[in-house]
Amino acid sequence: MNSKNQEAGWSERIIELAGHKREDFSVCLGCKICASVCTVNDLDIPVNPQEMLADLFLGREIVKDHPLVRYCTSCYRCAGACPWQIRIPEVVRAVKESLGMKVAGRSVFI
Repeated sequence: MNSKNQEAGWSERIIELAGHKREDFSVCLGCKICASVCTVNDLDIPVNPQEMLADLFLGREIVKDHPLVRYCTSCYRCAGACPWQIRIPEVVRAVKESLGMKVAGRSVFI
């Protein structure tokens, strides 16, 4: 069930704020290349950015203590490795903004 911070249409606003369309996430093949290059995994914190994309696509809740939300460094290694060029750091930034979290820096691409 969605919290009051994640009412109906929340995931669509996140996707739009990240500069994507919902359909962009539907092409994700689940190859997990993004996870294989993610610097958060280098810290022994298991994350799979593809899971966050799937959660947004399906309208599932993402919380402040999600490992990607907490630890993403916005290094863009995942975006560079993605065969579909999904800019995951932009998605993480949009999630943080929607959750009222402080967001450092600005978008590289938008």
